[in-house]
Amino acid sequence: MLFTIFAGIAQFERDLTSERTKEGIQAARKRGKHPGRPKTDEEKVNFALFLLEQGMNRTDVAEKAGISRMTLIVRYKKENN
Repeated sequence: MLFTIFAGIAQFERDLTSERTKEGIQAARKRGKHPGRPKTDEEKVNFALFLLEQGMNRTDVAEKAGISRMTLIVRYKKENN
């Protein structure tokens, strides 16, 4: 019986946390903010792919182009398939 009570309390707290999160996201959207990762600029990606073709290593290219190394690797694989 004790575990059932604790499980009920835990579920109630989880529901409250979920509601607060959803309310926070809605409030941010009203202020013009969009949650999530920002989109990568295609111009930056194309510049990075150009630098890769010139022989620079991935880490330096990502740093110079201002994008993440993982984005660079994924895009490079898409371009070469």
